Amino acid sequence: MKYVALTCVLVTLAIGVAFQPEHAGTWYFWAPLVLVYGALSLVALFRMQQVGSLAEKLMPRRGDVALGAVIAGLLILGTWIGRSTLAPVGTPSHGWLLRLYLQVGNPETLQRSVKYTALLLLIPICEELVWRGLVLGELKHALGPRKAWPLGALLYALCHIPTVFFWPLWARAWCGRSAPISSVA
Repeated sequence: MKYVALTCVLVTLAIGVAFQPEHAGTWYFWAPLVLVYGALSLVALFRMQQVGSLAEKLMPRRGDVALGAVIAGLLILGTWIGRSTLAPVGTPSHGWLLRLYLQVGNPETLQRSVKYTALLLLIPICEELVWRGLVLGELKHALGPRKAWPLGALLYALCHIPTVFFWPLWARAWCGRSAPISSVA
């Protein structure tokens, strides 16, 4: 369970640092995510090798591509419905979504950069290795699969809270700076 705790702390801090408004579109946005997920991915690969599940986890299985395509389609549809319902244009929620979009940086720069494209592909792969390989594996071993899946999902959600709006309030106070309320929206 020490790997679960380590992952939660490091990911929460990395996301909190990356999503600070002053880091928008800079390497200070990308570096914490790449460093933390890169290091934790190596830990995940090493840990899966230790317990003998690395080959099993990384081997494609029958139906994986089709199932992945269906799930991707459902996620896109769900995202569109959720955004339309929960963040209509002109609402504070819509402003928050735009802030996340701007945090990543100039879309033209991202589209033209091989470096950024590689990061956009690498970070989610590392994230999957960490959360499904390391965290879920440790939770399954300690609690069994029925308890591990919901707890893993809850931990993932909690670690991503800094992207919402809490980070500017509590992290800046923790760092000794005051956070303007406008940074929440």
